[in-house]
Amino acid sequence: MKYAYNELLPAEEYFWDWAPAVMLRGLIVYNESTLSKDPEVIIEYMKKCMETTWDDANGIHPNAVASGHVLAYLANLTGEEKYGKKADKIFRDYLKIVRANNGGISHRENTIELWDDTIYMVGIFLLEMYRLTGDIKYADEFMKQLITHHEKLADDKWGLWYHGWDQDSIPFNDNCGMVGWAKPETGQSSEFWGRGNGWVMIACAEALKTFPESYEQYNKLVTIFKEMMRNLPQLQDYETGHWYQLPIYPNDKANFIESSCTAMFGYAITTGLKLKLLDEFVFKPVVAKAYNGMVQFSIKELENRYFTIQNVCEGTCIGNREYYYNRKVIEGSHYGVGVLIMFRVAYEELGY
Repeated sequence: MKYAYNELLPAEEYFWDWAPAVMLRGLIVYNESTLSKDPEVIIEYMKKCMETTWDDANGIHPNAVASGHVLAYLANLTGEEKYGKKADKIFRDYLKIVRANNGGISHRENTIELWDDTIYMVGIFLLEMYRLTGDIKYADEFMKQLITHHEKLADDKWGLWYHGWDQDSIPFNDNCGMVGWAKPETGQSSEFWGRGNGWVMIACAEALKTFPESYEQYNKLVTIFKEMMRNLPQLQDYETGHWYQLPIYPNDKANFIESSCTAMFGYAITTGLKLKLLDEFVFKPVVAKAYNGMVQFSIKELENRYFTIQNVCEGTCIGNREYYYNRKVIEGSHYGVGVLIMFRVAYEELGY
């Protein structure tokens, strides 16, 4: 498949935020795979994206940190000092982000909230910094964020994570989500959002690919990863192979299949199978159904044999069940294309 990434986002129009960062991550996964056919073209595209936003690059918010992983990747790939220095600046900014009382990075500046999204946004940067430097502090910081967020967001029954946790439960209007979403008794939001859980799963998958088994917190990482995988087979839609906007309500008529979380879950499962962490008898048919379902229901062919993705939930904050059900469904988003590339590459390499 060919993806019109340069048409979707010309390098000179790149903006320093999480959504385009995910598309570039997809290109990196492709470039590092056996399927890569045009690595230099993609590398030049990524360089231009970074040059376009050189003066905007910062790590003052989790969503801003995400693009920093490309700087670390280019520093490692090219050896050019300027990328490493800029990546160091992103990390210094990151260290100044406000934290919850357990050390978790807040997803909001004016109030302290932990969101599952954060694990991917800061995690992919920390993992790339670890790959670049070999410095264990980046691995430890990744695990600190995973564990502190797990402590507040994970659900024992489902193994999935609530979308958010509010430290003080005082209603705050972020002009995106619902005001007063936190349950007073726990501070947690009320729903498990599909893509939110996908962010955590693919961050864990990337960490499992990165850390050596000798790393002292490797087993903790495996435990959290397997916990999230546990109920995915039973929640998968039989007909389409997709998972839903709110995964635990597959039979709710107001719910809908959501392709970005499906690609994320599929990428995580594929990684677990490659690393022999998941039962092949259980998960091989699950990931095959997800991939074939994406091809049939969510991958759209454009002109000149380019492809894009459909059935993507638009950018989403936190709310009640109706809030998630009422989000717009779009196609061709930067993050949607990014996770589609990741899943497609991982699945094709798996050889099922």
